[in-house]
Amino acid sequence: MKTVIGALLNFQGVWDQYAPIMNQEPHNKPPLYPVLYIKPVNTWRKSGEPIMLPAGIQEIEIGATLGIVIGKTAVQIEEAAAFSYIQGYLIANDVTIAHEKILRPPIKQKCRDSFCPMSEMIIASDIKNPNNFNISVYINDELKLQNSTKNLVRPIAKLLADITKFMTLNEGDVVLVGTPENLPLARAGDKVSIDISCEGKSIGHLVNFVKQELVS
Repeated sequence: MKTVIGALLNFQGVWDQYAPIMNQEPHNKPPLYPVLYIKPVNTWRKSGEPIMLPAGIQEIEIGATLGIVIGKTAVQIEEAAAFSYIQGYLIANDVTIAHEKILRPPIKQKCRDSFCPMSEMIIASDIKNPNNFNISVYINDELKLQNSTKNLVRPIAKLLADITKFMTLNEGDVVLVGTPENLPLARAGDKVSIDISCEGKSIGHLVNFVKQELVS
């Protein structure tokens, strides 16, 4: 794994929520290209490892999302060829501290240690319909969110094509397709489980517990 790149405003429900402010200052119009940010290596964790709740923060947003693992160098690719650049898929939790800004990525709220747990990858060829991933989030085994990649503003192929118009994606990079609206909240001690499936085939499970950061 090399670079993990997240996309904002890519679920229709989130786009609709923020549409009224897109035409206001200082932006004056909706973004023409994907709004991206990086989840650096300090955020990466595996399933089973704790998500650290920062001192002074009471709760975090659980950003369940699909990760696209790039299999070869992608530069200015066409939508029709996009899936040939995908090595596989994984489950990611794009953890965030609640914030108001959306059109400028809130790095301080998204890039804390442990704020991007990820599952193991499933090979792309095992997925028959990659535009229909169902996402489910459970907090303490209670279902809190369901959504689908059918609701993406930019579906997988278009997202990759649009990103590679202005930046190169390399083998091992991971693109997070975005998080849905109405994200569930988790507190210290909570168990967070994310399941993603495609037409009944699970791509795995991501389970992490939220642990309070100790004040030194």
